[in-house]
Amino acid sequence: MIERRRKATGLSIQLFFGNLPGGKPLCPSCNERPYVMQVPSALSGESLTRLLQGAAIGFALAVVVGFNWFGAGFGWVTGGTADKMANSRAETAVIAVLAPICAEKFLAQADIAAKKVAFAKVDSWKRRDELAKEWTTLPGGSYQSTDLVDACSAEILKPQVAAVK
Repeated sequence: MIERRRKATGLSIQLFFGNLPGGKPLCPSCNERPYVMQVPSALSGESLTRLLQGAAIGFALAVVVGFNWFGAGFGWVTGGTADKMANSRAETAVIAVLAPICAEKFLAQADIAAKKVAFAKVDSWKRRDELAKEWTTLPGGSYQSTDLVDACSAEILKPQVAAVK
């Protein structure tokens, strides 16, 4: 076997010559068997099995840790989870804006002192019936929002601070 090396800018290129398909040598002075590349031992037999098992276990651990580390993950979420999180945050922001408006409309009614006392005596889970549906329905919704009812109730029952003159 003849081995020729060519150096170009620090890169070593090795050319191995063997026989052409017809059995003729590729180079005239080559009368030896063609070069056969040996497969690394890590890619054959039992070693290959262990390598693939290690890769599969490493992948599985990375996924489990990425999505579930201490319940919060490393920031990895699916698209569906990201949509749920965004919708929840948007709804919370809308409720924070609409609750004071709902309370203001309730407190603008006639004979508010008696209505406020009666409202305070109603069980929290029945307060939805005491508030107008228009005040406690989120935009685009068709039913009263429990979270908005709770926030509005908290605003209504909050002690009023007298204005300082």
